[in-house]
Amino acid sequence: MFRYYKKLAEGAIQQVSDEQLYAVLDPEMNSITVIVKHLTGNMHSRWTDFLTSDGEKPDRNRDSEFETPPEGREALLKLWEAGWNCVFAALDPLAESDLTRTVAIRGEPHSVPQTINRQLAHYAYHVGQIVLLAKHFQQPNWRSLSVPRGRSEEFNRRVSEGKASGESANLEPGHGHRPELLVFGQTGRDPYLTEEEVFGKAQSAFLQDVALRFLPVADVAPSHPSAEVEAAHPNGVLTHIKHKLPTP
Repeated sequence: MFRYYKKLAEGAIQQVSDEQLYAVLDPEMNSITVIVKHLTGNMHSRWTDFLTSDGEKPDRNRDSEFETPPEGREALLKLWEAGWNCVFAALDPLAESDLTRTVAIRGEPHSVPQTINRQLAHYAYHVGQIVLLAKHFQQPNWRSLSVPRGRSEEFNRRVSEGKASGESANLEPGHGHRPELLVFGQTGRDPYLTEEEVFGKAQSAFLQDVALRFLPVADVAPSHPSAEVEAAHPNGVLTHIKHKLPTP
């Protein structure tokens, strides 16, 4: 779900102009850039040394996260990626035994699942703000990131047929180019996923009606067979969206 919300925010940020990244609706509102700066400040603090130090780091200045946002889209996205790298660097190595451990946030004890749920709710809250702002700025040009209006029945049918996922973003077709999915994984040797299985999982986890291209990767660990999917946009620049697809 963390990767889902990351992708959701990126789908919104992509649609706004550079000027709109800094726009606010009223003096009490935050801009998209300020929300991103706050999120990444939280990520660095909460997930650095996740299991061994307090989630509110002594050097964090939370108030400054709502001031002086990064200048320019490139700097903003660099900050965004650095924050999410902290999240996944902490989450990916977690073992089942870690779930019984206790971590602190501002000195208050939390179980690892409590901490993860707390952060997931926090990120979802702010990602929703980003989407709301982007949708407001784009209005008729907005490309839906979920189920487009008037197409719920169609989407429900696709989910029941296994052609879509209820948790996946569903960009409305007919608005510009569709992204291409580059699918990375190992094929042809048990217990790895077959090419067909990878494609099926990629379509369920991501978008429908996309171009799929499969690129074998030789160093996928036999102990953890998986594939990674990245979305490549029409401008040819790969996003940093990655999603592991474990075998059943």
